[in-house]
Amino acid sequence: MLSSAGYLALKVQHNDNDVALVSSIGFSVAVGIGKEVYDIYHPGHPSWKDLAADTLGAILGALMAGVL
Repeated sequence: MLSSAGYLALKVQHNDNDVALVSSIGFSVAVGIGKEVYDIYHPGHPSWKDLAADTLGAILGALMAGVL
């Protein structure tokens, strides 16, 4: 949902599909990485599977927003 909203907001402001797609995916993946780093230093369980799911979700969300 984060990447979809980011894509749509960037698309409206810049009208450049490629920039909006890459930026929204990058931002969403960065949030996922930040959460995993947080889990390393605080009570939690960092997971590569969770990060992979975050990345896949970011890509699919941005692509779905771009198609619709």
